[in-house]
Amino acid sequence: MRYGVDFFGKPRYVEDTYRDDTLREISEITGGKFYYINEVEDVNAMIDEIFGSD
Repeated sequence: MRYGVDFFGKPRYVEDTYRDDTLREISEITGGKFYYINEVEDVNAMIDEIFGSD
């Protein structure tokens, strides 16, 4: 998963060790909700949904 850039402008990556299906199952078991964010712009919409927008 891409995570910013380094000092030289090259992309930095972090290993994504969580599986979507496992996280979805945890949210179902606990009565929570699973959010998958693919674009940075989607974060604001997700936050508005969780906390409501005034």
